[in-house]
Amino acid sequence: FIGHGVFGNNKGHVALVDEDGRASLLDDEAFANLFLGRRGLGLVILNSCEGAMTSSGQVFRGMAPCLVQRGIPAVVAMQYTILDSTAKIFAEEFYRSLARGEPVDRAVQSARNLISIKVKLDNRDFATPVLFMRAKDGLILNLQEIIRPSVLSQPQKPDGTEKNIKKNIGRDAEKDRKEVEKEAGTPFYKHYEKIILAVSLMIVIAVALIYLLSPDDIQISGTVRDWSGNPIKNVDVMALPASVSIRTDSNGHFILSSISSKNVDRLQIIKELTNEIIEIPISSNDKKNKSIVINNIVFRPIAIRLYGDIRDYVGDSSGAAARITIKSGNNYLINLTDIEFGKYDTNVYSNATNITVYDTNGEIIYTSPLRFTYDEIQQREKKLSIHFPSKTEIDIDGKVFNIYDKEALALANATVKIGPASDRTNDSGYYNLYGVPRSSQYYQVSKEGQIIVTKNLSDRHIDWTEPNWIYYLNASLNIQIPRDNGE
Repeated sequence: FIGHGVFGNNKGHVALVDEDGRASLLDDEAFANLFLGRRGLGLVILNSCEGAMTSSGQVFRGMAPCLVQRGIPAVVAMQYTILDSTAKIFAEEFYRSLARGEPVDRAVQSARNLISIKVKLDNRDFATPVLFMRAKDGLILNLQEIIRPSVLSQPQKPDGTEKNIKKNIGRDAEKDRKEVEKEAGTPFYKHYEKIILAVSLMIVIAVALIYLLSPDDIQISGTVRDWSGNPIKNVDVMALPASVSIRTDSNGHFILSSISSKNVDRLQIIKELTNEIIEIPISSNDKKNKSIVINNIVFRPIAIRLYGDIRDYVGDSSGAAARITIKSGNNYLINLTDIEFGKYDTNVYSNATNITVYDTNGEIIYTSPLRFTYDEIQQREKKLSIHFPSKTEIDIDGKVFNIYDKEALALANATVKIGPASDRTNDSGYYNLYGVPRSSQYYQVSKEGQIIVTKNLSDRHIDWTEPNWIYYLNASLNIQIPRDNGE
């Protein structure tokens, strides 16, 4: 039987054709009943998917077990789906072994060995054909019968003279002698020439039917490497438009099996780390091979224009001078300085993985992974707007002094506090505060535990949270304290 098969609901089925030309599923029991009373049938071959699958709960449920239960000595069936090219290899070697007079079990083993050589052992196709047998031995078709010469019979004594009797006896003896010599000298295969021709014709017909009736499936395999020649694992390989995908193993290898050639016109390989994409066309000539091998699919970085705006957290681009560094791993791909007017425009490579922006003081103010979509790689450009986050702290220095007769006199050894940060003034009245929150709203000066002055920063018209201050990490605040008379 050459056709389609399926196993479901603990039953095997084969697909026959009804009067309207549509598929009609026949279960294993009904199919096996077709062979009741066929005592002379020695072998059934089911060249269909899942014909060898069996029920987990019932011993004789399944296409092959049911046939054996009906008394058929041997049944060869497929326990998985199998490629047409593999089925062709099996059929040719199996029928060839039978024609040599080998037992059916040895013929099955020979065919599986040949599959393991041609298709490789890492593919389960070599284990797909299975033999179910209830006969005492595998000699289903015995072509090696020994030809025994016939025994000479004694001629009856004819009527006539003694001379005629001797003449007749001698003539008959000579005739029998020649027939025995002819019989003994004839090679055994001459007696089975018609059988051998019939078996050979069956092989040709089976191979032709497999080729003509089988679906036009192909297998695609290959390896994926980077531009240095190293294999890339966990890369998605997809056959389009069939949307059949698989990931490469640790050696960068992949195999896409049992794909209809009508549903494949290209391969799409996606590198997950950088979202790079390669597409490889599959031509009609490639599909004729059934098994397509594409070795050394290489990801080569391509130049891409990267451009956009640099803005602060409220959207202002004025004075946005910065330095941009773009990396691939630990390797710097580009280093730009003094990007003015809130815009940048440069070329990078598609294997770039990270972008970092520094302010004019060298502090990191923005960092993000850098990935390119399929459309961006195809268009060779990417627009990326960079928004700086809000800065929360600022360093402040200045001088504390009072005025006598228009002369600024420093206030030494005084404590200046802005928010939670504080520092003592030196002999010249100078102080330095580090890490002052931008949200601080007042400043305070004290000496020897006594508060001299406390004022709101709004009185000085200072608000470090405004966008104009966002790029400043340092500020100065000179504090004038009142005179002794309170003025």
